[in-house]
Amino acid sequence: MIKKVQRVAHGVSQVLTTVILTGIFITVIGVAIFYSSSLIDLNRQRMEFESSKDLLIYTATALEQVALGAGGSRYIRYSLSTAGINFVRNAFG
Repeated sequence: MIKKVQRVAHGVSQVLTTVILTGIFITVIGVAIFYSSSLIDLNRQRMEFESSKDLLIYTATALEQVALGAGGSRYIRYSLSTAGINFVRNAFG
């Protein structure tokens, strides 16, 4: 009598498990990076908007004081990363 050795095919390959886990890990990292970068950009835009709003309020106050007062002068600093100066040759005609 010859006994046959039977193979049990219930195990999962370590290579297949490693590939699946690596794929899941890379996907999770990609989603986390995308989400964090969008949150950082949103926060930067919100801070820039609030800063611009404060600058415009200060500009209006400074213009009123210079226009209505005698001998007054003011200076205003703008961040030129997103704002710019636009000179118009003839604004009223």
